[in-house]
Amino acid sequence: MIWTMICKPFEVVNVPFPFTDRPLSKIRKALVLSSEIHNEKNGATILCMITSAERSNWLGDLKIINWEKAGLKKPCIIRLKLFTLDNTLIIEKKGDLQTKDRIEFKEQLLGLMPFLSR
Repeated sequence: MIWTMICKPFEVVNVPFPFTDRPLSKIRKALVLSSEIHNEKNGATILCMITSAERSNWLGDLKIINWEKAGLKKPCIIRLKLFTLDNTLIIEKKGDLQTKDRIEFKEQLLGLMPFLSR
């Protein structure tokens, strides 16, 4: 039996990220964006990258203020590199993005994707 994890929006999870130059992957953090209904019905979850970004900068990067409560071991940022992953590949839940970080993320997302506003 294959274990399937259904996550809620704003949960921080561990997932395998592939290397681009070799057939290996590394366990990394990601932020769940899609709803539980979406995740369950489609068997896949929409996520975005979480990284320490020590050597790079990406337009739209957002520092996570309450990184410890999000289950992170060090300061990180949310990077708007979106991807969809089969639910069976989600390894574990680490924490939740806190309210202040959620609000900042939503505002950042609206600024970069204005078609989302009503």
